[in-house]
Amino acid sequence: MRRVVHLENLDRQVVVQASEAEPRNMGADLMVLTDGRWLMGYSRWLGGAHDDDGSQICGMLSDDGGDTWSTPFAIALRPDGVEAVRMPCFLRLKDGRLACFYRVRETHLDTWTGMIICRDETRLSEPGAGPELWTDPVRISPPAPGRHVLLNNRALRLQQGPHAGRILLPLASPWPWDEEDRRGTHIRSWVLYSDDDGATWQPSQSMLEGPERGLMEPYLMEHPDGRVRMWMRTQMDCQYESISSDGGNSWSPATPGPLVSPESPVAVARHEASGMLMIVWNHNRRGKHTADRTPIGVAFSEDEGDSWFGEHTLDPHNGDRVVPAGDGEPANTGSVGAVQAGGESGHSVAANPGAGEPGEADDPGRVSQGDGRSSDSRSGDSRSFSYPGAHFLGDRGIVTYYENAGGRISLIVRRFDLRLD
Repeated sequence: MRRVVHLENLDRQVVVQASEAEPRNMGADLMVLTDGRWLMGYSRWLGGAHDDDGSQICGMLSDDGGDTWSTPFAIALRPDGVEAVRMPCFLRLKDGRLACFYRVRETHLDTWTGMIICRDETRLSEPGAGPELWTDPVRISPPAPGRHVLLNNRALRLQQGPHAGRILLPLASPWPWDEEDRRGTHIRSWVLYSDDDGATWQPSQSMLEGPERGLMEPYLMEHPDGRVRMWMRTQMDCQYESISSDGGNSWSPATPGPLVSPESPVAVARHEASGMLMIVWNHNRRGKHTADRTPIGVAFSEDEGDSWFGEHTLDPHNGDRVVPAGDGEPANTGSVGAVQAGGESGHSVAANPGAGEPGEADDPGRVSQGDGRSSDSRSGDSRSFSYPGAHFLGDRGIVTYYENAGGRISLIVRRFDLRLD
């Protein structure tokens, strides 16, 4: 019998509010520092909200468990000759240092994965401190040509089996790598891995392919038996999945998984005490891109992702009090009741894969209005929500994602306490 999931003390923070000067803020990751503070890294767009516009990586600190956040500070700026840096992924190295992996775009045919290491995390957010607290970026993905796309909150260190200690970074790239395809019409998912704590890196043997635009924006989670599962965004009304039994080098053919999903990514976290997985995703079918990225919610699995239950919608959720980060107020502490299989929306979590019409350019800065799948039909809310991050710190769940309201993209944080019956 499945357990009943309670999300208690659920709150909602607009951590970075979009503005004319900073129109797009998204792609976050979270790390607990050695002194107990929380570091939130995120991607800040510069000058515009289009995918092709510039960006940098910023950070914020919280010393009260996410109740309030510091003023943003720079982690990685664009060096000369680089168009954009974005999508931070934090990882603690074996020697205790904090590493950050991120995407670097020099050109579309030279988009690569960089790695930097923090020199002194105790000084983060000190007046005048910034990128100089981090080492110079090292290119760890293959040389040009290639557009290798890494998303936020993706770094995974294996804990089980013969490959324990290996670092995995899931990537997606238009195929072939030397083709100038800004649309990305044949995208394959693969893995970059390191067996020496980030000193050297190798591409996986498998390059997974799928229908229509292909397999995009993969996410990884290790099973207790050492296998690794990959979820991939598609245009097929569901997430595709694959399994690796050799530490991420070779992968089974990608097939449709059990989650209904538009063309948007997921994030997954494990609740260590129960062993359950939590997934964050858009429970919707493919509609007008990118406005079909609603609602966003969570569901839980007791069988390593073979099935999901306990669905709960996070946004739109008009019952939550919005607390701008940094205003010094505590967040809403209202309890959310139990949610059982099928979720409060009453939708099934099972997929029925099928092709839809071709989507528009993959740009959250564009607002698409159209059929009923492009907004939340229960509330008439035209916002969309995507690019999540997922974390558990004990029983405390933390979820991040963007809110797109009229082309202005703000960074949202949801916190809750997980209780199981």
